[in-house]
Amino acid sequence: MGTYETALQLMKVSVVDHLKINYDNGLWTATLTVKNIWHLRHKQLRLQDAQTLWDTWAHVASPKDLSRSRIKLVDYKGNEVGGGGGVSDVWVQD
Repeated sequence: MGTYETALQLMKVSVVDHLKINYDNGLWTATLTVKNIWHLRHKQLRLQDAQTLWDTWAHVASPKDLSRSRIKLVDYKGNEVGGGGGVSDVWVQD
């Protein structure tokens, strides 16, 4: 979804290296590969960033039903370091 990539660029998101979009069983999932600098930031800042990443994604992927949007945050090796499917469900690793 080019619109999400454009939104990330406009927001000057610098911690995301790669984006992959998947649609399965009525759910849109954006898998974002984060740069190594992500791990050096304070957990609360990473959580706020992840919430913003999800919120932006949800409004692009499924604006009429935000609950159909998920994000998955992974490192360069594919290890899950965060994700979620609603602003209150978004999490990041300690």
